[in-house]
Amino acid sequence: MKRGNEKIDRLIKEALSEEEGKYYEELTEQNFIEQYGGLFKGKQAWLTAVSTVSVFAILGVLIYAFIQFFQAEEVKDWILYGIIILMSHTSIAMLKIWNWMQMDKNAILRETKRLELQVAMLVEKQRAS
Repeated sequence: MKRGNEKIDRLIKEALSEEEGKYYEELTEQNFIEQYGGLFKGKQAWLTAVSTVSVFAILGVLIYAFIQFFQAEEVKDWILYGIIILMSHTSIAMLKIWNWMQMDKNAILRETKRLELQVAMLVEKQRAS
């Protein structure tokens, strides 16, 4: 299947103008670092920055509560720090899942743009013939 995709990509690149070719290259599949960096672009970049800072702040609380949990001598303190650990871990997981969902949304949008470009090229080809 990969060969078929490479053949289609090559045919598309040949049919595109130079400017369209550059745009098409930007729509290629990205690795994890590029996807995560893409979260810091666009209208919701500030929200990604806030969530990233929040994850590190909550991680600090988690580590502190973890240390205090093992130093506690009363059951009441164990319960308190155990709840803080659980809430911190859950909060970090939820923020990471939100980021992953945004990365998936961006990947779907990128593929949609590729399809739109291919349809536009097909329509243009049909008009020309």
